[in-house]
Amino acid sequence: MKNRVREYREAMGLTQAQFARVCPMSRSYLSQIENGKRNLSAKMMKRIAKLLGQRVEEIFFVYFSGQNTGNYGIQSKQEVMICQNASEGKGTY
Repeated sequence: MKNRVREYREAMGLTQAQFARVCPMSRSYLSQIENGKRNLSAKMMKRIAKLLGQRVEEIFFVYFSGQNTGNYGIQSKQEVMICQNASEGKGTY
């Protein structure tokens, strides 16, 4: 799942180990999340977004003013539904 976790974590000046301790999760699990190799529950997406001081959709689905930003963005109807469900705290993705 594409995300901006690393970008926001680094902007806060935190290492993976520091952020993983606060979340809590293992550093290797955080690395997998940052590299898009993990599917996350809505609860975990909300937890990460809260710790980073952002909305879920800012971290996991970046979409501004109808334009994709970089390699991020909502790519499909399925991702739109995942984003909506995550914001409402529903399901695992």
